[in-house]
Amino acid sequence: MNKRAVAIAKTENVFLFRSLGFETFVIDGEEKMKSVLESIAAEAQIIIIDEDLQAMIGEYRKRFNEKAFPIIMALPIDHEASGQGLEKLRADVEKAIGLKLF
Repeated sequence: MNKRAVAIAKTENVFLFRSLGFETFVIDGEEKMKSVLESIAAEAQIIIIDEDLQAMIGEYRKRFNEKAFPIIMALPIDHEASGQGLEKLRADVEKAIGLKLF
């Protein structure tokens, strides 16, 4: 398995992640998002998406929750932070270790 780190957003702001070694994708709709996720799901270990895109990946999150990888994190790439990504990360950590750390 190739170790891949991927970042996905609606704007070119995502290209910042290239300097960190991420493969980046700019998507313009739900169909493009599904296409990208299908193509990277088998090899990706970390997927960072813009917080606004979380609604588009509900079915993938459920499917990926049963596996160790890929880890999906939502960050505010295209706008100011709404807190959604941090809340999801808290819930995922709590579920994984059984303790509320933060």
